[in-house]
Amino acid sequence: MLVASVLNTLLSRYCYQEDIVIGFPISGRSEQKFEKIVGLFINTLVLRTKISTDESFLSLLQQVKEIVLNLILIKMLHLMN
Repeated sequence: MLVASVLNTLLSRYCYQEDIVIGFPISGRSEQKFEKIVGLFINTLVLRTKISTDESFLSLLQQVKEIVLNLILIKMLHLMN
């Protein structure tokens, strides 16, 4: 989450944008029934962050943490159905 926050900050500063979207590949083998199957199981986790110039880096880090945890929860709930 620290790397994502740093990357968001750098992209925001270099591109002069406040709305940054980055994607991270994550493993799609969270269930045991997929462990013995040969193939590539990768999903992309899309992280959209609104960056304000008047907020601190710690608040951005907290915002990214909440977004990532919510996205992981949504992914886990989707796999359960």
